[in-house]
Amino acid sequence: MFGLGSKFIPAFIVLFVILAVGSFVAFKQSEPTQPIVKEELPQELTTTPTPGPSFPQEPAALPTGVPAQPPHQKLPLQKSQQEQISVLSNIPKLGNLCIGEDACKNFCLNNRGRCESFCQLNPSNQLCTKLFPSTPLINKQSTNVSSSVPNKRHCISNPSPLFTHIFTEVENLTGISQFGNNGFYNPGAQARSYVFVDKNKTVMLYAPVDATIVHLYYSDKNYSDFIRPEYRIDLQVSCEVYIAFDHIVNISDSLKPFAPQTSAPGRNPGVEVAIPVKAGDLLGTTPGTFRKEGGGGFDFLFTNKARNASRLNPARWTTENSRHFGCPYDYFTENLKQQYYALLVKENTESTCGPRVKEVLGTPQGYWFQGDATEEQGKRFVIYQSRHFVEWTPLIKAGETPIAYRTHDNVEIQLASITEGKSACYYDKEKDTHVFLKMLPNDQLSLASNSGPCPSYFPENYETWAR
Repeated sequence: MFGLGSKFIPAFIVLFVILAVGSFVAFKQSEPTQPIVKEELPQELTTTPTPGPSFPQEPAALPTGVPAQPPHQKLPLQKSQQEQISVLSNIPKLGNLCIGEDACKNFCLNNRGRCESFCQLNPSNQLCTKLFPSTPLINKQSTNVSSSVPNKRHCISNPSPLFTHIFTEVENLTGISQFGNNGFYNPGAQARSYVFVDKNKTVMLYAPVDATIVHLYYSDKNYSDFIRPEYRIDLQVSCEVYIAFDHIVNISDSLKPFAPQTSAPGRNPGVEVAIPVKAGDLLGTTPGTFRKEGGGGFDFLFTNKARNASRLNPARWTTENSRHFGCPYDYFTENLKQQYYALLVKENTESTCGPRVKEVLGTPQGYWFQGDATEEQGKRFVIYQSRHFVEWTPLIKAGETPIAYRTHDNVEIQLASITEGKSACYYDKEKDTHVFLKMLPNDQLSLASNSGPCPSYFPENYETWAR
């Protein structure tokens, strides 16, 4: 028997081992399962340090019976090189000049010529179309215009530009008038400052700041005893600021191909152009000799659409020159400003830029109207005082030519002293005409004007005027 059993001992041992292993496996499966935890890595180690794209890897398979775990929250990845390039390519720029709208706007304020040159070659550039809204330039009614005139002009908003270059040689000037004049002669006179040139000199005319010439005129100016062809050059400094030089005898050779080739009588449309110029560029020349006795010079016009002129009744004023005039010399660098101010008329020992005609509430000084008259039409009247005379332009009606009257006698009665209830009379000996004024309540004025010297009392027949 023993011998028979010994044959079955190996089989028994094998069966025992199988049963033991099965019991162990069953026991392990009955134990609670521990979660699998993924070790957190520092932020800087979550991205692959080597260049090139990274590829997602398949998750490792879990042992049978182990429940799937929620996916671990992915840490944000840095933008790829391609994404960074894409972002940079979407930032507006002007070639290699500047990047970004604000940066380019500031750059172009001081480098207008470079920006305009780039945009003229790249008119569809995103930033060019935004910073430089374009407008057609050629005046179709104009003739004798060179075919090379650019067909677009641009502007940059800058209500406070700085004029860094002289507009003419200061040493060749004998004086500068206050800006503004009797606007009823010519509404444009409100923005004009007259520059007096030494009669023995011919002055050079320069662009005082980077700008764009936008209009050129060539007109026959009638001075009663002779006619002289003269140029006017209009420049746009910014979207708000315009300047012009009028009564110029010669323009530079570089501008002549763009200007009218023959002068036209009186007011005419001139030609619209778009010619960029830099501060210091020569625009033309003009002599100090006007008549034999001298008196030559030219006008410097200035308007700023961002600044509204102070008016007692703004509704009366309809032209850009009258609503947005200002002092051009205030926009020069401090050193140049002081040189020009030294040539201006002095009031109470101080140089003043203007306006020449001042509106002073409660006195006769300034502009007066009747009905719905404006600076351009209807009955209007102006009176102002200089150091040497009182000037008035009475009873202007639509269609009439304004006539100035002046008293050159010593002005004993100052306009500023004529307040409510007070009166004064002024007499022009040359024209044998007088004007009698009396201030009324509520800033109104009664006026009587007639031929002959001043009467001894205020006339019974007079007209009432309002601001």
